[in-house]
Amino acid sequence: MSAASIEFRALLAYNHSETERWHAFFIQHPEALDIEVGGKMEKVRNLVAHIFEVESFFSNALSSDSPDYVKLNADSVDELFAAHESAHATIAQFLETATEESLQKMHAFPRRPEYKFSGRKLLIQIMYHGVNHWGQVALLVRRAGIDAGKPRDIIGTNALP
Repeated sequence: MSAASIEFRALLAYNHSETERWHAFFIQHPEALDIEVGGKMEKVRNLVAHIFEVESFFSNALSSDSPDYVKLNADSVDELFAAHESAHATIAQFLETATEESLQKMHAFPRRPEYKFSGRKLLIQIMYHGVNHWGQVALLVRRAGIDAGKPRDIIGTNALP
């Protein structure tokens, strides 16, 4: 591997670090979970649930040929972030034993079997799906007048050197 390559472990560390920051934020500012989102999502809590439902589904797809999509209770902050912890552990375990073969292995979605994705694409999707939606959460929180703290870009994280 080239020194210029980024490892999935580094992206996973960033993802986990930022998720822990959001968990601490919502404990300190539970009112932020009730900010209206619009569109298909009713409130921020529903968007957070979506982040972790997808993370859970994709992480299970890495380790199972028949992953289940679990609907989370958006009213329970503890349940939401416990789902992340479980998904994080599943992904970390996968990365411990990942081979080029497991990264190339194709996975199908039970509801849409015509869509097939490699383990590598699933890992990338897990990382960037969360980053995308946490950016939306940050914007919504700031627009509601709640200080979300310093920018959460990868360049400012302490999870990576």
